[in-house]
Amino acid sequence: MECEMIRDQLVANATLSVVNDKLLLEEDLTLDKAVTIACQVEAAVKNATLISTAPTAQTAAVQAVEVKDARLRGLTSWFSKFLPNYATVVEPLRELLRTSQAAELQWTDAANESFNKLKEMLLKSPALAIFNPNLPTFITTDASDYGLGAVLTQTNSNNEERVVAFGSCTLSPAERKYSTIEKEALAC
Repeated sequence: MECEMIRDQLVANATLSVVNDKLLLEEDLTLDKAVTIACQVEAAVKNATLISTAPTAQTAAVQAVEVKDARLRGLTSWFSKFLPNYATVVEPLRELLRTSQAAELQWTDAANESFNKLKEMLLKSPALAIFNPNLPTFITTDASDYGLGAVLTQTNSNNEERVVAFGSCTLSPAERKYSTIEKEALAC
């Protein structure tokens, strides 16, 4: 008999019977009761919380971030899917890193304001809906002097518009010279 240990496996499904039938019976898996957590409404996964199939930014991970963290941009970049207008909000931090040498980083008021705005946005970020190909889907785009943004939404059966994803990118130096209408067209 071949035995292999799998750790930190997250399985989500609408019904427990599907999990039982598919994973336990068809795949012949055995679970250890001492380390198995089942039938949870939410689970923390890589700085996000999955709540009844709606991912959100994990509050504890956001509150723990301090200015001294060296990988601030990397961390906030991972969270960008939860944030509208990410590229515009983070621009003062990008500018700070572009213009400073690592040894002489000068923390500015604009960078501090950007940092605090990012934390505030993450703490208030909405739960994202899971994409359903059968629902009406909309994409809304926008442009600023620094970046482009998009929001993917769907209207559910209750006629509520739910955010599925946010997207954004920073404009290149050449793109920043575009007129407003050209930036708006680029966002589309």
